[in-house]
Amino acid sequence: MDDRIRKWKDAEIAHKNAEEWNDLPNGRKYSHSDFDISIAHCKPPTLSRMGQKHQGDRTYWETEEEFNQAMLRYLVDNWDSHYPKILEILKQNELVALNDCQSYIDEVQYFISTRREELKEI
Repeated sequence: MDDRIRKWKDAEIAHKNAEEWNDLPNGRKYSHSDFDISIAHCKPPTLSRMGQKHQGDRTYWETEEEFNQAMLRYLVDNWDSHYPKILEILKQNELVALNDCQSYIDEVQYFISTRREELKEI
């Protein structure tokens, strides 16, 4: 399988999995579960900046745990406004990968038709 097709399939799966995960609260509920996001079971995001303040100084600067926990709380508390934007990024990733596949197909078709014309001349 061409790498472009694999990237598209991966992007498609990521997009579909995100939709399925976000739709869990709308599906069948089991026992006492309401499918809320459980902060206690989440891994908070960590952001890194790259750059040196001084020659020979450290290069990567990561956010501290309290900041990470605050980012997690912010994401969860505002999930309904974040999710559509996140889903749009995943859809755009899939579309870019799909367009790369189409470019590959167009290129192959061009080479095939060019070669056919060359062979007709023989």
